[in-house]
Parts: sequence; C-alpha cells; structure tokens
Amino acid sequence: MTRYLEYKVTYFGEVKTFECRLESLKLNKSGAKELVISYRPERIMHFIGIDFPIGSVSFGYYWENRNYNVYHWKDLNGNTMLFYFNISKETEIGETSVRWKDMLVDIALKSRGDPIVLDENEVPSDMPREDRLVIEETKKIILSALDQITSELEDKTNVILKAPKR
Repeated sequence: MTRYLEYKVTYFGEVKTFECRLESLKLNKSGAKELVISYRPERIMHFIGIDFPIGSVSFGYYWENRNYNVYHWKDLNGNTMLFYFNISKETEIGETSVRWKDMLVDIALKSRGDPIVLDENEVPSDMPREDRLVIEETKKIILSALDQITSELEDKTNVILKAPKR
C-alpha cells in the first residue's frame, strides 16, 4: 500500500489528518494536479444516516483547480452508497499528501434521493465576502453539473476497483 496523508484544515484552523492509500496522482488537461486516494474504515462508521461497514471504501477525488473535493463511497459489493462533496479552497496536492481548506458547506447525494446541502447554518455571519462567494458559486457549479460529475466519478472508481491490486 502506498501511504498517503490527507490534511483537512477546518475553516477555523484545526487540522485533521487521515491516513489513506494513493490510487492516482496526475496532471489533468489544464495542467493542474488531480488526485485519487482511498480509505477503508477499520470499524463501522455512521455518517449522515448511513452505516459504512468494514470492507466498504471511500475514494477521495481532489483537484487543484476546483473549489471542491468528492468522496465516493462504495459498499462491499461495489455499489455506490454516497457522493459527498466538500466545498473547499487552497487545495495543495503533493507526492505524499494533500492539504485543503474546508469551507463548511457540503453536498451529499445518497444512492437514492436528491442532493442535500449541509451545514449552511454553520457559515458565520462575519465570513468575508470572498469566502461566501466561493461557497455560493461552487454550490451552483456542483448542483448544475451533478449528473455529469457523478457519472464521471462512477466510471473512474469502477476502473480503480477492477484494476489489479498493487
């Protein structure tokens, strides 16, 4: 397993570290770095009303030129459980780690149902205008292209799952 670290910087400055597996690191067509990492829970996780069993897997997709990242959760049979979008900024992708700033608002798309915008109530009233614009514009981008984004990620994730294990 190629060890890779994810550093999530909360909007208020706390750093959370997660140990993951590197799946893919490359330059995209625009010359920006694009990353895929995976995480398999060691215990049952409960999150937004879903139980993620041991053996399920989350594929994290990151781009230096997008103000969001996406976790694509698959169950033991390879079925999609959840797409979870984090609105973010300042994503820095390196050879051994990724660091990104969480902008509080997230969008969840469960395997059945409509997208749910989460945590808008956590946005402080004194948040700078530039940060509010990042949230609002990124939310519009995600929601307007949701089918296209999730379809592309579904295809990419399935290729990773079918690839021989390294």
